Amino acid sequence: MSEKQIGEKSTLKYLQLQDKPNSVPHQVWAYSKNSPFASQKAIIKAKLLTGTLRLQANRAKFNSHDVDPTCKLCKEGPENEIHFALECTALEEKRTLYREKTKIILENMINKELADEIIKDNTKLFQLYVDCTNMFRNLNKRTKDKVVRTFETLGRDLLYSLHCHRAVILRPSSF
Repeated sequence: MSEKQIGEKSTLKYLQLQDKPNSVPHQVWAYSKNSPFASQKAIIKAKLLTGTLRLQANRAKFNSHDVDPTCKLCKEGPENEIHFALECTALEEKRTLYREKTKIILENMINKELADEIIKDNTKLFQLYVDCTNMFRNLNKRTKDKVVRTFETLGRDLLYSLHCHRAVILRPSSF
């Protein structure tokens, strides 16, 4: 499947093609292979990356019964991937630290202008967190590898943290 064909698939639009997909694991898995906990985090990230995480918008899209796509946490919009990762006000407390950390890392590793551009654009910020391999093509290989590894780990941690917090909020009370 070509990169253009992947971009047309709603569930794969954030996935970046690899040069050698059969010989090298995707970075989601490559940087988590030594730790079972990191692998758990990678599973959540991979599901979000491929549009298969059970969010309200996905449930509504694929359910034959009437399912409201509105976010059950904040009730402010459809709970899609970007809403979950970057917009849901109920998850803002968990997200704030990561956003600040992201800006500092981008400023230190790349430059302030690019950091501001990415932080202000939710589509670019989401892409940074889920699969940033093609965002830094202009960097030399060593710097690019370091940046990709840094944001792979940061994105994995952020998305797992949001997922766990969401699960706690949605858990029925035990009263």
